[in-house]
Amino acid sequence: MQPDNIKSLKQKIDAARTAYEDCSRLEPDLADLLDRCQRVASSWTQSSLGAHADLYFRDFQKPTGYEIFNIEWGLLRGIPEGWAVRTPEETSKRVEDGYSGLPLATINTLVSELAKRLEQLKDEVTTEFAYAQPTGVSSTESALGVEIEQLEIRASEANFIGDLAICPRVSRDSRSIYQGKRVAPHIPYQAKIMALIETLKRSQFFLRSAWKLISLLERHVSSGGEPAISNSASNANGTPATGDIVQRQFDIVVVCALHEPELSKIKELADSWEELPHLANDPHRYLHSTLKISTGGTISVVIAAPNQMGMTASAVLATKMILKFKPKLVAMVGIAAGLREEQGFGDILAPTQTYDYASGKHAEQGKKILFKPDPRPFPLATRVIQSLKHWKSERGDRLDDIKRKWQGKRPASSLEMHLGPMGSGPSVVNSSSIAQDVIKHWRTAIGLEMEAYAVHSAACEAVEPAPYFLCLKSVCDFASEKNDDWQEYAAYTAARCFAKFIEDEWVSLFPQRGDSNFP
Repeated sequence: MQPDNIKSLKQKIDAARTAYEDCSRLEPDLADLLDRCQRVASSWTQSSLGAHADLYFRDFQKPTGYEIFNIEWGLLRGIPEGWAVRTPEETSKRVEDGYSGLPLATINTLVSELAKRLEQLKDEVTTEFAYAQPTGVSSTESALGVEIEQLEIRASEANFIGDLAICPRVSRDSRSIYQGKRVAPHIPYQAKIMALIETLKRSQFFLRSAWKLISLLERHVSSGGEPAISNSASNANGTPATGDIVQRQFDIVVVCALHEPELSKIKELADSWEELPHLANDPHRYLHSTLKISTGGTISVVIAAPNQMGMTASAVLATKMILKFKPKLVAMVGIAAGLREEQGFGDILAPTQTYDYASGKHAEQGKKILFKPDPRPFPLATRVIQSLKHWKSERGDRLDDIKRKWQGKRPASSLEMHLGPMGSGPSVVNSSSIAQDVIKHWRTAIGLEMEAYAVHSAACEAVEPAPYFLCLKSVCDFASEKNDDWQEYAAYTAARCFAKFIEDEWVSLFPQRGDSNFP
């Protein structure tokens, strides 16, 4: 690791940054094209089953009411009125109608040239990092180097095509099903735009990270090979380290079981969210923003939702987020089923422990099959439970204010918070007998849902020091009376309660927030 090599790399990174800034000026054009393409997409059938994929409504207008394409019946009765087959040329022409920016082909060429340049630079940076490792680099330098090595600068259009090509599971249109999955005419165009936007995001991330790593290695050389930053100094993102092997990078990660309505309500807590660089080997997307706390400062938050419901998918996502973002707190926010008569729609369920109510043994007794439960509960950290109890008792009119600000139908009952055990299970419960059975085996249970125990487990089993776990879920229905009418309201109250609780109690949860030491 030679000083001249580091100096040369810094010059190259600086020059590449200028090239990136030139390309970043194209982002408004890409955003305009993406918006136009999404409007065309709204006129599509929303189905990639065979011939469904080629149909668009009228002159690329969004259908409403009875005009919406019925995927269940599909084309069994012929092409519905107002729907017509469109070609890729027709869809792209409609997207570009009235567009005055740089042509997409030209933008693609410029961004591709930038990506190629940065890929070559990435090879040089990682090579220099490899030379530095034998001399003993710090954990910060090591984490940065690995992150740069794993980053794919050029985003793949194929990944976006897979996400955009919606393939419904239920349809009576057997002929279209037999034709197989097709890519709608507008999707490749839209995927190209999204890939270019993602490539620019990754380019910016790479340049920032590469400059930071080379600067650290430069200090490493100047100190005679000693690690430039010890575990008691700063993290790669500029925040102080924890004093442990694990370097805290973000304050909170939030896992939502559903993109709608849960994740969308969390997004409303901040004015803007930045999508973190999308790794080619990771199918999940992560959004980052900040939330305010009572001291006037802010804390960093990363949010995501799994691609399907259930404990397995949520546990996998939570584990990845813990390993990648190294948070102080793992939170699960969303909706659940209530169990108790005193609960109302929108009420906040804050578990003090989580358990798998389906864990146990089915045994035959006479002619009956009996279930013998054997839950292995995880209690929340005492500090978290105490903060929840304090916030509940000292909440004042906070919950009333949350309810009052909801722009929609409100339940007659006041908004309340309930603390106690919460059960997680593998399936949606719509049975009074199952609900009563759960209460029989755990009489103080406050609610049922499908993911909290798994996310809590991921937090408890994390690399030490394990993050705290917090769960705030709102009653959207009751296990014996399934009802979707209150899902939006419940997701809203859970998200707003989470934000207010964090604002009020963060300093109590982490009293050494000033130097970011993990208690």
